[in-house]
Amino acid sequence: MKLSILLYALCALVLCVLPRGILAFEPAKGDLAPLYIESLATESMPEKSASKIATWMDDLRGHPFEPEIIEELFHKLESLEGVGSLELEQQREELQDDRRVADFLIRNQPEVLRVAQIWVRMKEDPNETPDSVDLIKRIEGRQRPFFHQLGQRFHPAFTTFDRAIIRSFYKNRGYRDVDVQVDFKKEEQSGLIDLTYIVDRGPLYRISQVDIIGTTLSDFDLQALKRQLNIKPGDEAPLSEESLAKDTRTIRRAQCALGYPRAKVTLRETVLPNAGPEGLRDVQIRFLVETGFKAKTGRIQVAGLHVPYEILQTLPLQEGEPFCGNQVDESKERIAAYLRDNGYPDPQIQVFERRRMGKGKARQVSISFAIQNREDVRIAKIWFSGHKVTDERILRQMLAIQEGDKYKQSAVDLSLQAMLRSGLFKRAKVELVPGPSPGVIFVHFKLEETNPFGFDVVKQKLTLRNLAVERWPSSFDDLEVGRAFRGSGQSITSYIQPNHQSLLWENPYLGRYAIARFDLDRYLDSNDLYSEQWYHTEMGVGLKLLQGAIILLPLFELDWTSSSAKVDTPLPLTLGNTLTLGAGGELLLDLVRRDDERIPYLGIELSGSGSSAWAVTGDDLLYVQAEGEASTKLPLWTKRNGQHVVLGLSGQIQMAWSRDDRPLLPHQRISPKLRGYASKAFGFDIVSGDITERLGGQQAMTLLSELRIPLPFGRRNAIVPFGGVATVADQFMDLYKEIDSSAGLMLTLSLFNEAVEGFVWGAYPIASDAKPEYVGFGLGGNF
Repeated sequence: MKLSILLYALCALVLCVLPRGILAFEPAKGDLAPLYIESLATESMPEKSASKIATWMDDLRGHPFEPEIIEELFHKLESLEGVGSLELEQQREELQDDRRVADFLIRNQPEVLRVAQIWVRMKEDPNETPDSVDLIKRIEGRQRPFFHQLGQRFHPAFTTFDRAIIRSFYKNRGYRDVDVQVDFKKEEQSGLIDLTYIVDRGPLYRISQVDIIGTTLSDFDLQALKRQLNIKPGDEAPLSEESLAKDTRTIRRAQCALGYPRAKVTLRETVLPNAGPEGLRDVQIRFLVETGFKAKTGRIQVAGLHVPYEILQTLPLQEGEPFCGNQVDESKERIAAYLRDNGYPDPQIQVFERRRMGKGKARQVSISFAIQNREDVRIAKIWFSGHKVTDERILRQMLAIQEGDKYKQSAVDLSLQAMLRSGLFKRAKVELVPGPSPGVIFVHFKLEETNPFGFDVVKQKLTLRNLAVERWPSSFDDLEVGRAFRGSGQSITSYIQPNHQSLLWENPYLGRYAIARFDLDRYLDSNDLYSEQWYHTEMGVGLKLLQGAIILLPLFELDWTSSSAKVDTPLPLTLGNTLTLGAGGELLLDLVRRDDERIPYLGIELSGSGSSAWAVTGDDLLYVQAEGEASTKLPLWTKRNGQHVVLGLSGQIQMAWSRDDRPLLPHQRISPKLRGYASKAFGFDIVSGDITERLGGQQAMTLLSELRIPLPFGRRNAIVPFGGVATVADQFMDLYKEIDSSAGLMLTLSLFNEAVEGFVWGAYPIASDAKPEYVGFGLGGNF
């Protein structure tokens, strides 16, 4: 008896001092540890490219296995002579230090086959369905695009990945027994192959009843929890495995928040006798909750570095409150955030739990945060994936870290923000991969490139992104792999409006610290008082710092203007033909953080520009223009999915001067813009006979406020209430004498994986004599 008591006490002592990670939830049955690439071997590859292939293989050793990584590697191998269709075979697999590692073999079939058609049809349909293309689009809308694309090379490995995408699509629509096979139709002479994915969906599993059993929630809270679940019973309620997994986590979190940290949720499914139509199975879902012991938070300690008591008071963990393991992670991140803001950018925090029996049946869990600065952790390797055309040198320009540097979370965040700010990527995420020793870490940036072609219907604007205009193809293979004329981060934007035609070329990645721009414009303007035509060109090479967050761009300008009056009354304008030569510059400071959807949510942005020009021909004219703008983004709260409700405030001031108070050219006068008013609604009344026209001023100011509220569906969709004021003045006038304002509501939309984006707004202009514009919209696309 004494021996058993002694053994029990010894076991309890060991459990009290174990790190929290050992006491965490055990993975559910069937869950597998991530798979890592131990080695990559090749077979039947061209010998003359052996060294290059070996380098690519070495770069992937130790990398997590992901289909996207293999896709990128295969596209690299395609560029080599003698490489055709590629197969991937997993050979040896073993468990090493809680990581699954495997060896892979890539086999080369020298014959080059290209995908001519891709079909998806149901097994019961002997012919390709006419809706096959639409079905593929629906699948790709819910998942990532197929790995096989029309016109590209055929690889058997891609077929395996595409079958997995189709299976996942149908499983999340209630067909949990779905099976996908592939049929090949090869044309020997043309080297083309047709792929037909044959889907045997099996029966549709429909949810007939959902119960949560064993929870300690009150009836009211239990009903509220059921309303939060993704799965609900009904005729239109297919059984989605993805939704089941999410709901299991939701129930576990709800139970944990009541102080049951070891609560387990078991899913029990009962397939009922089929009383409905053939091919339909009703399923009863039961979530069985095992609460385990109840726990309260005990003493909270911090060791290693000083953390003020005021910070500890804001932690989710508070002494005497119900204990939940999720609160430990949140508290750890709150402490890390404080340390990053106070000179310790990379703290390493180890969590220890001590448990003891409290009063009654509740246990007390005391938490110790042991802090160590991660000054000795170094980055051994930086990986990029998903950049199908973007040059790696462009990506490395955006990095605030380099291989061999000490690991700094702040530098990793700066690098990620630079990628989101660049406009080259729809999505950018970072993954930290532990190295073989505690002092080594790998950094993996996962990217999804923005589509190269964009247009704006309303502005009549065309944009080509991520170009490399200097990259002339040396062979057809360069065009084949999609890298010719692309990948260097350049852009060309053109406007084809009736009154504005332009061509703008920008290269933000001329060098690590250099950018370049060239712009050529033609404008037309005509009203009841005057007509004007002018050509404008500017060019410059500038400096960028902090991965493009700071830009200084000197500019040289050339402007030719032809303007004439339509009435006899003299106007306060310079008329005739004038050629001016100017110099100026732009300054941009962008310290705004963007979320995963690239929406700015925190920080400030400042910009300023100015120029001075002298007349080469025409009147002896000298003028100076200046513009300044400031904006700030403030997140009011954050939704569970990472979206932010953001308050945006911005202000702009514009000024123009001329020598000896001479009149300006018509287009040099300033006309501020505000939603709710026509483009030239702000200015001064110029009266000539029966004609009255408003003319812009020499000073202007605009103030705007917006509240961006994200919508629950899709990405980048939001409702935006807004309000603004604007005023304009001429020389020797009070800028605040007349202030016009407006308020309204805007709806921003992003559809079909950002292929179509736009907005529509309605505004009420609060002014008596300005030309109103109650509704406006924009519509663009990316392909």
